[in-house]
Amino acid sequence: MRWWARSRLRTKIFLAFSALILAVLLATLWITQFVISRQIQSTLQQELLTTGQVFQQLLRERAERLRTNSTLLAGDFALKKVMAPASDYDAETLASVALNYQQRIGVDLLWITDEEGRLRADATGKLQSGQSVASLFPLAEALRTGEAATAISEVSGTLFQLVVVPVLGPDVIGFLLLGQEINNTLAQQLEKDTGSQVSFLTQTQLFASSWSLLAQ
Repeated sequence: MRWWARSRLRTKIFLAFSALILAVLLATLWITQFVISRQIQSTLQQELLTTGQVFQQLLRERAERLRTNSTLLAGDFALKKVMAPASDYDAETLASVALNYQQRIGVDLLWITDEEGRLRADATGKLQSGQSVASLFPLAEALRTGEAATAISEVSGTLFQLVVVPVLGPDVIGFLLLGQEINNTLAQQLEKDTGSQVSFLTQTQLFASSWSLLAQ
């Protein structure tokens, strides 16, 4: 430190003030960055909270419509007659009935199962009748309780909001499962309502997104 001892007083004062100014600048930058980071984090959390609330409200409205439609269908005498164990209707006729109901109420998915969760008709024609879909939630819950159930589940690579209701005659003779797809249109609607980009995905699959680059 001999150079410091030989330095002039003016030089020492200049260096001391320079070091002080540099320390103040660094501290100011750190505080500014910290404050901005906290503000950004707070803003993002608020946006996520708002988006989540809008999404939950939208799901509740969709679930209520699905539940209302499915309950009305489950009480239809013609459907109960088709689903009755002693019915003379064949699988093709039951599939035609399912398609008619799907088109009438405007849902993306409509299944008719027996009382054990075996598929009797798929309105889309994608699944063969006779196969068990009892493990699909919420059907598994409806089979366990004998009551209506709602859930979001993946079906053949597509994400759906599903509602299941039992069909009574007077005992449970089967179940109706109705679903609305969670797709890019829903994600874009959420973005419009909240101002945030929205995507529905898992670690391995993207189901829907409002971001055009991801949605392609």
